Amino acid sequence: MEWDETLNLALAILSTSIAIYQWAVINERKDRDRKMQFLLASVSHTALSKAQEWINQISLFPPPQNDTDLQILRLHARARDEIVGISNLVSALEGAIDPKSSAITAILEKTLKQGELNNQIQQVGLLNPTRGRNQVQEAQNNDGH
Repeated sequence: MEWDETLNLALAILSTSIAIYQWAVINERKDRDRKMQFLLASVSHTALSKAQEWINQISLFPPPQNDTDLQILRLHARARDEIVGISNLVSALEGAIDPKSSAITAILEKTLKQGELNNQIQQVGLLNPTRGRNQVQEAQNNDGH
């Protein structure tokens, strides 16, 4: 083997090694970015859940009777708005990582699927023969049956 063939072989091996290394770095970056997206999506999902909790609590307040009641109601509404703002900010950050793929959408779809499965489990529970007849009728009446 001549020196130029040896040099070409060494360069080919070096080029292949560099290509494999670049491929590994790119895949690692994609994996890290995807993990970051899901972390941000989880924060956004939690913030949306908290905002819904605030909305539920605000809906339980009686109409304000004086300025103090009105200030308390405004304080709660502002807290809700701040949490929604956090959710929006996190959504924007998550979208900046990969605009083509949304982890937030994936988490929301998973949440819907879990809700559907939970509803199915509850329906199966209604068919449980160990429940008393009154409990079954009560549950069916509450479900609109």
